[in-house]
Amino acid sequence: MKMPPINVVHGVHWPRSGIVSLLKNMLPLFDSKKFVHHVIFFEHDEQTMENFSKICESVHSLFFSSSKLKAIVKYYKLLQQISPDILHTHSFQPGLWGRIFLRTKAKFICTIHSMYPYFTSSDLKSLIKRILESYSIRYHKVTVVCVSDEVKKLVETIIPKCCVKVIQNGIAIGNWNTHNIKRDTLNLKGSQIILVTLGRLDYQKGYDILLKAFAKVTAQISNTRLIIIGDGNERKKLEKMAIKLGIAEEVTFTGYQSNPFPYLVVSDIYVCSSRYEGFGLSIAEGMLFGLPVIATRIGGIPSLIQNGETGLLVAPENTEKLADSILRLIKDENLRHKIGQKGKLFIQKHFDIKKTVKKYEETYIDLISNSKGI
Repeated sequence: MKMPPINVVHGVHWPRSGIVSLLKNMLPLFDSKKFVHHVIFFEHDEQTMENFSKICESVHSLFFSSSKLKAIVKYYKLLQQISPDILHTHSFQPGLWGRIFLRTKAKFICTIHSMYPYFTSSDLKSLIKRILESYSIRYHKVTVVCVSDEVKKLVETIIPKCCVKVIQNGIAIGNWNTHNIKRDTLNLKGSQIILVTLGRLDYQKGYDILLKAFAKVTAQISNTRLIIIGDGNERKKLEKMAIKLGIAEEVTFTGYQSNPFPYLVVSDIYVCSSRYEGFGLSIAEGMLFGLPVIATRIGGIPSLIQNGETGLLVAPENTEKLADSILRLIKDENLRHKIGQKGKLFIQKHFDIKKTVKKYEETYIDLISNSKGI
């Protein structure tokens, strides 16, 4: 007997994140005859809402930061109205509340995208979050998807006896039309060595470390520029730091870019200075565009980078080593080209997002089939 389409709700907190970029690329690739997708964001962003309205059945915003109580009530009503077969959550609060509201009415998946600090921190707030997360996942028999083996190992230590599997994130592999993208259209000089990084301006991303390392670089090589793509709660702090370090003229904060790829096209080196990561989606994006990548040796990043071959790895929070690696690539054009090309081929071969979608499709079907005894 033919199964009706599986009705999936995705619960996401922040509308501007790597999680959202992943979903935006994934949802159009699902078999529309087998799956129907809805997305509920806890916070609001007009552009993100417009983008998702074109690729899924419905998209909603809860305006959580404006009124938490109203947002939670709205979340409850939306879940009852949509009545999903599967609630697939991508962050803490959407998962916690959603499981309470749906209880036995749906099957549950949560994807853990990073090695979040509350998993290991000893403060009271983190401890409470760990207890709530662990109890909720085990009580509701949630299928936990981790984006790397490293995240899986951590989750299994704090949430014992739960169903955990690994589905690595993927990248949209395509023939990008980059011929008309030039540096002058982005107000950049053709002769500069351009470093680029992409992500939320947040403590996690370690941009304070990157700025300090870049200051050491500019002290030796003046014809360089650092482009930081993204927005977040640390932007003003980082802009002040750039001024204090005397590199404000060499650093560009672009703010959030719905399409950051033009900056990747015109850059020479991609740098990731994160303190923790689950996978490193933006790193894979940089590699896809042929950029040699320098990244911290944390989380799932070593699954993307073979040191010296597909990128360079440095210890986290090590300003000196990060600066040395940047200088090494700036001074060696042949090494930049070799690493960039090897990294590009590696991503194309192993991290096509179509493989990620196929694994999620199989996971959804298994959940529903098992629940109906098929």
